[in-house]
Amino acid sequence: MSNLGFIVKKHFVDATAQISFGTPFNGFMDTFVAGLSPSHSLRARVMTAGFVYCGLGSLYSRGMDYSRKLFKFSQRKSELIKHAHDAAYTAAFSFTFSLPIYYCSGATSKQALIGSAAAAGLGLFTGGPTGYTVDAYRDLAGIQASERIPSKVRELQPRFKKGLLALLTASSLTALGLVYHFSPHQKPQEAPLPSSLKL
Repeated sequence: MSNLGFIVKKHFVDATAQISFGTPFNGFMDTFVAGLSPSHSLRARVMTAGFVYCGLGSLYSRGMDYSRKLFKFSQRKSELIKHAHDAAYTAAFSFTFSLPIYYCSGATSKQALIGSAAAAGLGLFTGGPTGYTVDAYRDLAGIQASERIPSKVRELQPRFKKGLLALLTASSLTALGLVYHFSPHQKPQEAPLPSSLKL
């Protein structure tokens, strides 16, 4: 594979990992915390995915890699330190880029601020797992081996790894669908009966 092909593949894998892990959680925060309807939330999630695939995902993963090297966290064995670093990085990154996305999706200023703050707060909890997911996706896609995932998974044949990759991604979409299905804004309100039909 050429160097350009490798860069494109790595970007696509990193972006898919970020979207797959974060989208169901963000959809929940949109509808249950920020008060967005499923349609507004879905619009925000689609726009986010577009931005991620158009370069935002690469910016996130490259920034995380650089930050890890800068603070030499990647050389430490403690998973707790890695998770703490990834959590702080993701929280700051999420708040910075969530505001314009919410505004563009039709949210009010209040909803945008609440949603962005919620995204930052969520980043503190999901940042560590997101970094882990990126490392896992890179290994499963054959981009870069990771010692963070179980040895039995690392030793799987490439075709089984790619199958597992597809299963994880599909599970994320299913989870998002369930979030919208049980959203408090999803249940239609009963229309009042016409006066002629009232007893």
